[in-house]
Amino acid sequence: MKTFLISRLLFLFFLFSCLPSIAGTLCKKDEVNYFTCNIKSSEKVVSLCGSNYWDLEKRILITDAWLQYRFGKPNNVEIVFPTEKKDSLAKFEAEYYHPYHGFLHSIGFKNGGTNYSIDVVETETTTFYGVTVKRGNKTIELACSGMPSTPRVVSGINFYTLIEELADKDNDSK
Repeated sequence: MKTFLISRLLFLFFLFSCLPSIAGTLCKKDEVNYFTCNIKSSEKVVSLCGSNYWDLEKRILITDAWLQYRFGKPNNVEIVFPTEKKDSLAKFEAEYYHPYHGFLHSIGFKNGGTNYSIDVVETETTTFYGVTVKRGNKTIELACSGMPSTPRVVSGINFYTLIEELADKDNDSK
């Protein structure tokens, strides 16, 4: 009986150690988790955290809404952008396209001489979920290990609607 129990425990340990880990968000409990994913072949996580940006009753953007990009390990966040939450939405640019067979949702920012973007791309020939980092003529793509977490927040407000709202706002201001 003891041998059976030990072999079962070893089997379960082996089974769970082989399963891919599920992203632990870098967002805090009182924040909105717009996007989170584990970076492939890494212990690092990328999260897009913020506050609710939409007033459902008035159907307008909340003026003091905020957004932050976070990258690193759950116990050691390496990059937080912007560091200040005030007026942080204005520091991000967003774009989305819905071609005939697919879509692109991207939100990014410039920090120093480096451009960062969180991209969700699905077309007939390409699928990419992850972070793109560009500095000069060098580009690095950090793919998610699997589908990112893009939970619905309230009444369908999520990563995709956030990007569409910010992109439309950017286009209106041009």
